[in-house]
Amino acid sequence: MTSMHRIRLAGPWHFWLQHCDGSQLEFRQKTETPLPENALEKPIAAIRMVRKFNRPSGLLPTSRVYLELEDWPTYSSVALNQSSISNKNSPIEITQLLVLGQNAISIECQILPDERRPVQTLFSNSTTYLLIENC
Repeated sequence: MTSMHRIRLAGPWHFWLQHCDGSQLEFRQKTETPLPENALEKPIAAIRMVRKFNRPSGLLPTSRVYLELEDWPTYSSVALNQSSISNKNSPIEITQLLVLGQNAISIECQILPDERRPVQTLFSNSTTYLLIENC
């Protein structure tokens, strides 16, 4: 029998905002909270987010771990422990990429000039989960 356990990677995330004028803003927070007041003072060209997490405990030799990205732009790039992974086919199996102890997921997103969705909506609506399947 297969069971599935879902873990939301809510935060804290480490954010870097690259403004169009080359300046940067760095901060830490949960994804569902509003951005700092000064974050949207200038147009944003790119966003980088990093979330560290421990390898899930209780994994069996037959367990599989997946990364699920909800509502992230398809043009964003995703890496786990500095290994690039595709976000086009979520959920993505990451079992072999996990290390004992601390792992890090990194999401980088270029803000396209014609992007209609406000940056604030990107943070509040996009979520990341670990799915653990025990076979």
